[in-house]
Amino acid sequence: MTHPDDNLMERFIAEMTEAERDDPSVEMSFNPSSLFYLVANLQLALRHPQNDGAAAEFARLVCSRIEEHFQARGYAAMCEMIRRGWTVEPERVQ
Repeated sequence: MTHPDDNLMERFIAEMTEAERDDPSVEMSFNPSSLFYLVANLQLALRHPQNDGAAAEFARLVCSRIEEHFQARGYAAMCEMIRRGWTVEPERVQ
């Protein structure tokens, strides 16, 4: 049985190549809480032992830039929350 998208990867590669050529830079705007949510989700994803390589390094870079953004504006508590998000503590069960 074939899937209707069995050439999906080929189409994806072609589109990514075109996008990189035609629109190499994408700008987005986020409010501060959305940035924090993004960092928290990336930190969670980066805890997976097989999440390594270029994508993981990019995710760490994004988190670092977001923390730098908050730090430059004097948001010490927000930066501390991000810092603590890198520390894995055992789950607390009550």
